[in-house]
Amino acid sequence: MLGDHKQARLYRERARHMTSALVKKLRPEDDYDLAMAIGAGIEVEANLLASEGNTPKAILLLQTELNHWKLWDIQARIQKDLNLLTLTGKPAPVSEPGTAGKPVLLFLWGHWCSDCTGEAPVIVRIRQRYATKGLLVVAPTRRRGMIGDKKATPSEEDAEIERVWKKSYSALAGVSHPVDQAAMLAYGVSSTPTLVLIDPQGIVRLYCPYRLSESALASKIDVLLHLP
Repeated sequence: MLGDHKQARLYRERARHMTSALVKKLRPEDDYDLAMAIGAGIEVEANLLASEGNTPKAILLLQTELNHWKLWDIQARIQKDLNLLTLTGKPAPVSEPGTAGKPVLLFLWGHWCSDCTGEAPVIVRIRQRYATKGLLVVAPTRRRGMIGDKKATPSEEDAEIERVWKKSYSALAGVSHPVDQAAMLAYGVSSTPTLVLIDPQGIVRLYCPYRLSESALASKIDVLLHLP
């Protein structure tokens, strides 16, 4: 972020040494912080390569690591970085039912996510502004096996998803919000919210794994819908 590639690479090598030692004793599946450290290290290495003009090598690194790791938290983070480098201008990896041939804004969210509730008013206004022009809003989410810091069954978590949706997203009533693990992984939702704008031909025109202002999002939609 500071543009100091030498220092970033030094930190990356230190982290690689520590995580390599730790995985001999611990499983990332059992240690959230270790999983985050592994994912962050891969992300930093790919970002360094891309920022230095070696995007093909960064993509190859991410694809190789994606095939190696089978843990959601690491997979989703790697997929996010791959998407940032490759997804815009390509066919959407997952199509939600009922969206074929229509412009779609995906609002990928989590019931645990305060940034998602912070973004919700933007999504509400965008929906009000563009619904008559054909834009669909769909809000896929996923289970993570937890409610707060306690383990939860799928049925318990589904009930929590509905409770949070009705309480915190009531202004989006009528918006489809399916539990869609495949979509959340395909779109690399390691951070929430993630926003994806798809044109009527099914091509991704915006991939954004963080919050956007209404004006920034509207400017992309205007281009998509050929609005002045």
